[in-house]
Amino acid sequence: MRRRLRSHPNTEVEQGVVRVVMIAIILLYLSLMSHSVSTEVWVVQSGILLFSVHLLFGLGVMISFLFHPQRSTLRITLGIIADISSFSIAMITTGEIGAPWWAGCLWITFGNGFRYGERYLYFSTALSVVGFSAALVLNEFWQNNIPIGIGLMVAMTVLPGYIAVLIKRLRAEQKRAEEASQAKSAFLARMSHEIRTPLNGIIGTGDLLKTCKLNREEREYADIIYASGQTLLKLIEDILDISKIEAGKLELEHTDFDLHSLINTTLRMLSAEAESKQLHLTSRIALDIPYRLVGDPHHLRQVLINLIGNAIKFTEKGSVELRCNTIRSGEGRSLIRFEVVDTGIGISAEAQAKIFENFSQADESTTRKFGGTGLGTAIARQLVELMGGRIGLQSTPDIGSTFWFDIEFQHQAQLVKEAEIQQLQECHVMRLCSQPGAETDISHTLKGWGVPFNDVASTREALRLLISSTNGITPYEVIILDDVPYSDDTRSFLISLSRELALSSITILLVQSEQNSAKISDLGETGNTIYSLRKPFDKALLFNALHASSVCNHKDDGIISLSEHFTRNRNVQRPLKILVAEDNSVNRIVTGRILEHAGHQHHLVDNGMQVLDALEKEHYDLVIVDMQMPELGGIDAFRMYRFAHASDDNPIPFIMLTANATVNARQECHDAGIKHFLTKPVSSGKLLETIALATGHPTHPLHNTDTRQAGRMSSNQPGAGSLDVVDQSIFSQVTELAPDNQFLHRLFDNFTADSRQILSGMREAAGSGDSTRFRALAHALKGSSLNLGLLELSSLAADSEKIPDSRFQQEAIRNTDAVRAGIDRAWSTLSQLLNYPKPAVNDAPISDHPPSEPS
Repeated sequence: MRRRLRSHPNTEVEQGVVRVVMIAIILLYLSLMSHSVSTEVWVVQSGILLFSVHLLFGLGVMISFLFHPQRSTLRITLGIIADISSFSIAMITTGEIGAPWWAGCLWITFGNGFRYGERYLYFSTALSVVGFSAALVLNEFWQNNIPIGIGLMVAMTVLPGYIAVLIKRLRAEQKRAEEASQAKSAFLARMSHEIRTPLNGIIGTGDLLKTCKLNREEREYADIIYASGQTLLKLIEDILDISKIEAGKLELEHTDFDLHSLINTTLRMLSAEAESKQLHLTSRIALDIPYRLVGDPHHLRQVLINLIGNAIKFTEKGSVELRCNTIRSGEGRSLIRFEVVDTGIGISAEAQAKIFENFSQADESTTRKFGGTGLGTAIARQLVELMGGRIGLQSTPDIGSTFWFDIEFQHQAQLVKEAEIQQLQECHVMRLCSQPGAETDISHTLKGWGVPFNDVASTREALRLLISSTNGITPYEVIILDDVPYSDDTRSFLISLSRELALSSITILLVQSEQNSAKISDLGETGNTIYSLRKPFDKALLFNALHASSVCNHKDDGIISLSEHFTRNRNVQRPLKILVAEDNSVNRIVTGRILEHAGHQHHLVDNGMQVLDALEKEHYDLVIVDMQMPELGGIDAFRMYRFAHASDDNPIPFIMLTANATVNARQECHDAGIKHFLTKPVSSGKLLETIALATGHPTHPLHNTDTRQAGRMSSNQPGAGSLDVVDQSIFSQVTELAPDNQFLHRLFDNFTADSRQILSGMREAAGSGDSTRFRALAHALKGSSLNLGLLELSSLAADSEKIPDSRFQQEAIRNTDAVRAGIDRAWSTLSQLLNYPKPAVNDAPISDHPPSEPS
């Protein structure tokens, strides 16, 4: 009940609480007066009885809020009458001890005036004057003090009049403030609309240009157009974010999220920019931080993007590192510190004082050299404070900066989800142990969780295996040094990993006893994430380390290209007939081209009246309308269509496309019944995703082809199993990205060469009993097969990768023969699809002629 009343927006609740508290104080006062010798007992008892009844009334009013929370004129009026009547009766019956009740009447009058307005102020004043007049006539104490009573009567009449003037002024100022806020919102909406409308054409055209066949110079121009449009869009979004925060309209989420996943996907978003400057972009998450948290992941990610993005921008060489540590933890909550550490230009002491202000940068030369507006840190500060945290920095010019912020998060229930266990079991681990195969606490724990791992005996063997088997992609996510003595060889091994680009993403876990303690700080700057566990180790910390690394290499950030969007929609949707209403000619053309690329038919009109005319003449699967158009806007057109077709069981879905990015615009569309709302400039991918969502993902084929052939091509070869050789939808994505047939032929040649080399290596490893190399090669084949949609071959490779050591000798040769047959079927299918000659595979069974050297 207390929580519901506290969240109640009605000012009646405040008045009700004040009423109950005041009566309780009065009853305490009367109880103390009952012990006074000079006070008659019946006088005090009558007062206690009167205010006890009034207290019951007040509690009844509080209970009524739970059943009727809306503001009630009747309840307010009855409350005023009950309050002033009780004080008036008390002034009449309680003699001199009731003299303070006069102030109570004045308090009630003022309170009602400020909360409910002048009308209730005058009503309360009139009742108070009547009640106090009755006390002057009927009470002996007031009759003996008529001059004082008259003075108080004048005050009771004049003071409310003065308060009424103040209330009028306050209301006028409040109205002006609201009008100013509305004017600001209208200005932002107008400017947002005016800027977003042409920006939609710029970004949309740039997006389309990037899908065309361009030479190097033309593609560079297209990239500049697209990047410039995105930069301008980011600036607009920053300004709107600032405005939302200042207006108090930014709502925080309270949802479950995975901290490891959030951090790693955020770093992946920014990794391209860091790599272009040859910077190490790493994270170091303390293992004692619970990663299953409850909070606002969206705005936490926004803060991290702003701070890490700034660090990358102002760092010319060296590294940018995100560190996460627990400040305190307990009672289901953790206060976590995030630090963004860079080796950039640094910030002077004078500039640090204003770095979190809007549009503030260290100096003008910074703006000229690096660009930017100075909004990133300001937004970060306001978001952190909005989430109940604090933010700061330490910086030294020419050495670097550390931006930090602390936020407290609630823990999720401490239950490991099945998906997390499965993700852990997909993590590929190498264990470096002085005695391979030895049972240790690490191996026992990994086996208990079902995590596959391979043993190696020395750092030299591990490095040789990693470098020789990567083929550009590392087969391992984690390397565990299981109580390996820390020596120069160990240090050189760890440094070598960070220098190899393909190996710098591997997580290193040092499991050490007291005598084999390694100093991670001695390694200096490395690209790898390195954790240290002291024996006997906490299994929860080991689990967190493996989870962080598996999430890091599990790309679920949903970032896909425009071509992928086109291909997805071509393969899962029939061609739709779409009506597009847009008053801006450039945006009409851009939207039409996007729909053409996706295989949809479209009809373009430029106002809402033409929408209604078109809907009467022809049937459409979907309508995309601009919110603001001449003659008739998008919302009004939608309402008129729905009114005219109220009896339709399946009304045509509408998508609202607008440059008005304000909350009010979205709410207006929601109130009208429009479910799909997109703000300009809208990306091609987002538009196509929304179209698929609005139309319910129809699955009819796009062209009149045999659906069995259009979907997946199956193998009729013996031993092929039930899996299809090629997933046509994935392969179509590859062909869509190809600029010409020569590219596809080169891709096919590269795949055949790689798979031939991998097959030869698997034959050699199977013959020599090298299970570690065998699994690494199978893993590489699985990845390359999946990229081309070769389902059967990737499944065969995955089976080979999972062969346990206990059955390796028996199954490795048989599996390699199956892989060879799978490669042959894959080559045959690809040759048929590409109309390209099929290469020859060595048909000799593995068991008959195991080669001694890779071919």
